[in-house]
Amino acid sequence: NMQILKKLHPMVGQIQRERGLSGAYLGGASNMDKLRPQRDSVDAKIKEFKEFAVEAKKEDKEKIDELFRTIDQINGYRSMVDGKSVDSRMLVSSYTRVIAQLLTYYVHSAGLAKELGLSSEIGGLRLLEEGKEYLARLRANMSVIFAENVKISDADKANIVGIHSGFEANLGSPLLQLSPEGSKVVSSFAS
Repeated sequence: NMQILKKLHPMVGQIQRERGLSGAYLGGASNMDKLRPQRDSVDAKIKEFKEFAVEAKKEDKEKIDELFRTIDQINGYRSMVDGKSVDSRMLVSSYTRVIAQLLTYYVHSAGLAKELGLSSEIGGLRLLEEGKEYLARLRANMSVIFAENVKISDADKANIVGIHSGFEANLGSPLLQLSPEGSKVVSSFAS
């Protein structure tokens, strides 16, 4: 499962970037020249993930199939972006749901890693990924607001404050206080 997480992590990061660029494009930015190569980067990471996850699928078929179905939603979002047939905020929310669903694999992995004594370390990694996701959501929402070049609405303000508060609460978790063994696990994950 740690190996799956190692492939999931960079794929989610690329999807987060695509979400921001797509939202900005729908908001009025002229950034299709940046969006197309980003989609290529996402596709490359998805391909790597799926090729690797096929082996894990033998042991964890139901959850891996769920991840594959979640990833496959991205193509529909891309079509809506290309046709400009979706509101920028709705699109950001749709991508956010995909990312949240992908991040559930951390919770799933923590449950499976209990017998190895690594569940709290994987829980810590999950919190870090969720913290990163809060910041990426903030960046995507701000990209939309800046691309639209209009006054920030009260709803946007409330959304931004909520995202920031979630980030702050996430980082305050006692689970992020790692033991020396946990630090080794996090270090190996980062390499």
